[in-house]
Amino acid sequence: MIKVIHMTLAFMSVTGFVMRFVWRFTYPAMLKEKFVRVAPHVVDTFLLLFGLWLLLEYTGASYGWLIAKVATLFIYIGMGVLALRAQGPLCYAGFAGALLAVLYIFSVAFSRSVVPF
Repeated sequence: MIKVIHMTLAFMSVTGFVMRFVWRFTYPAMLKEKFVRVAPHVVDTFLLLFGLWLLLEYTGASYGWLIAKVATLFIYIGMGVLALRAQGPLCYAGFAGALLAVLYIFSVAFSRSVVPF
């Protein structure tokens, strides 16, 4: 059950990121709404808490894939900040980089391998 909640929160987090990126260009006033500013922090906090809970229950022999997920999480955060704050082509590069990082994180999570492809 913990894994299902963690996965749901992960999809909610990415969906929220994509929505905020789209709203940046289509409906910028939406980004000033209190719910839109607070909800990502709540979702991401619970996502990390459930991720830590899963980590504490994990008894596998290899932690390399978990280290890869956490390292890529920092790349995702950096690219996400770039996507939501930069101007011009740099914001699109940040968005693409963030989505590639998420793709890698999800594939590593499902394959439990550092090289999932």
